[in-house]
Amino acid sequence: MKEQSSNNLGFFPLLQELDKYVPVKALQELLGDADGGQDLPKHTTKDALINEVQILLDQNAIDINSIIKLIQSYKFAGRVSVCWGIPLERRILSRNELSKIIQDRNSADPFKNEIRPQLTQKPAFNSAEWISGNLLRLEFVCAGKKYEIEDNYERRIVIPTKRLNSYIRLLDTTFVVETRASIRESEMLYNSMSLLLGIEIEPMTFTNQDILLLKQRTQWEIKSYKI
Repeated sequence: MKEQSSNNLGFFPLLQELDKYVPVKALQELLGDADGGQDLPKHTTKDALINEVQILLDQNAIDINSIIKLIQSYKFAGRVSVCWGIPLERRILSRNELSKIIQDRNSADPFKNEIRPQLTQKPAFNSAEWISGNLLRLEFVCAGKKYEIEDNYERRIVIPTKRLNSYIRLLDTTFVVETRASIRESEMLYNSMSLLLGIEIEPMTFTNQDILLLKQRTQWEIKSYKI
């Protein structure tokens, strides 16, 4: 990272976190998006990429919120979060309509059998189940962390199946979605869910610490009200 001038000292903590948490590939994608989708050299060093981000920040040529969001997605990647999502456009769906959308987008009926998609790092839709009249569970699968095992003097690589659930609750005038996974997994889940339903869903993520603070604030307000 190059030496900071007086004009960009305000960005220094942000650039430090970018260097600490965000991998090279994600930095390349960030710069590619900011530069109109142009591909950067694959072998560019991390310092060079961060210097490019710094230049764009100095020129107001990159959205600082996109950088903050990227840092948070990696900084808190392993922390469990509760995430609620709502459709960007108000959409009233009945149980039958929602079932039909999901069935029409898959060759097999996911309410009867697992789709068993190819495992990648991104969650793919696998099955669906109505838990109650207005609550639908959607299961997505992705590749877990691979490991080697030795059996009878032979080594083989095992890639476990990681299963992630999301829940759609139908309401009178819209629907809400809930997931409980790491922040990065939740982000990928909502992208996969938006593609599955053909409806863009906006997620709102809360870490366990956020939920604890909300509970403490609520308890404090209840006690104050009683007094």
